[in-house]
Amino acid sequence: MDDDDTRDFNWAKGLIKQGRFQEARPILNQLFKRYPENGEIEELRAKCLQAGQSDANRLTDDRFPYNPKNSTEIQGQVATSNNTYIVPIIGSIAMLASVFLPWFSVSVSSGFINIAATSNGLGNFEGSAILVSALHQRGSSFTDGVFILGLGVLAILVSIVGFVNNNPNAWKAGILFGLVGGGIAIYDAVRLSSTLDDLNNSLNSDSSSGVASNVQLGFGPWLGAIGGLVVIIGCLAVNNKRV
Repeated sequence: MDDDDTRDFNWAKGLIKQGRFQEARPILNQLFKRYPENGEIEELRAKCLQAGQSDANRLTDDRFPYNPKNSTEIQGQVATSNNTYIVPIIGSIAMLASVFLPWFSVSVSSGFINIAATSNGLGNFEGSAILVSALHQRGSSFTDGVFILGLGVLAILVSIVGFVNNNPNAWKAGILFGLVGGGIAIYDAVRLSSTLDDLNNSLNSDSSSGVASNVQLGFGPWLGAIGGLVVIIGCLAVNNKRV
């Protein structure tokens, strides 16, 4: 090395002894370009590189200290939060399922003859053709399940949107859909109970005829009401966690 390079090399060595690795690195890099086969220069450059990595790791550790307790708490909060998001979705699915379950059933027996029919939340009858025809004459639709079905679809959509975008308006809409859907289900359950009691009294009005009837309210409307309540509770819980 010439005199200038030797002076720079000694200067870089002095900086390294003082722990000033960042100042020494550019000097050694310039010397390495001119003397790539010089092992001493390469050794000093390696020390600077190693010191820089140690400083970076120490800086990271200082800014983000690892605490096993904090890590466990954060993981628990994430799991709890994700579980909370699932609650309104479960309620929405219950609302959807409720309209396909029996909302009421009617059976009539006379001697050895026994006929029965059921209706789901969409007003679709199944069973004896004679009894189904008689029920249709009283009213082709006994329920408002189509509205609950639509509200259930909307509730599950806003639950997914709320989960993906963490949108507070989605949870507020979910509360509204759950409230209206659950309210309709309860209204139908009460109205059907009264209507079915009247129907049962009408079928059993003539005791001498030997005809016996049994009219029962199904589980469908109650599941719709429970689903609406679960949607409301889930959306409220998620919305409160955001605050």
